[in-house]
Amino acid sequence: ARTTQEIQSLVHDLKTPLTSVQALASISEMISNDEKIKLYMEKIIESVDSLNTMISQILYENSKTNIQTEDLFEYVLSQLASHKNKSKIKYYNNFKDKSLYINKIRFSRAIINIINNSLDAIDKNGSIKISVISQHGKITIIIEDNGIGIDEENLDKIWEAGFSTKKSTGLGLSFVEGVIHNHKGTLDIFSAKNQGTKLTITLPEAEYNE
Repeated sequence: ARTTQEIQSLVHDLKTPLTSVQALASISEMISNDEKIKLYMEKIIESVDSLNTMISQILYENSKTNIQTEDLFEYVLSQLASHKNKSKIKYYNNFKDKSLYINKIRFSRAIINIINNSLDAIDKNGSIKISVISQHGKITIIIEDNGIGIDEENLDKIWEAGFSTKKSTGLGLSFVEGVIHNHKGTLDIFSAKNQGTKLTITLPEAEYNE
């Protein structure tokens, strides 16, 4: 709990220097006659706006907005662009215009945690399939891999904070579960040793598209 409070304080304090950066960039854009510099300043201002949005959504987990599923996964996959096994991911979405009412940053981090676990579980011949399905007013996201799977004895423990089969804090899947439940979603997992893992997330579809 102390660590969480410290992180939240740190993230909140980031707003002050970001405000200064944005103000100075705006002034530089106004007084400069160099079109290239004006373009650079515009890009800086846009980036600061994005960072401020991210900070707000990190600090306030109940801050949610409508986002189309395609926009969500464009963001998620862009965060994984530098991963060495990115090419192993296959993404299928026939419901790109359907929307979810979510905290984009927190929900994306949950999805990225799941995908990273799958990336760690596969070998050079492995693959990860992400599918988006819409039916009966629900959006279902399926993430499945053909990796090493999870031992039956560990399957009930994976959502516990602090549990990990790797050298990590063990907070990843506990965080995922909390985020999904905060979005009134459900989470199901099937996994077997050497047969891979399939994780299914189901959430209410947003009532309207923005």
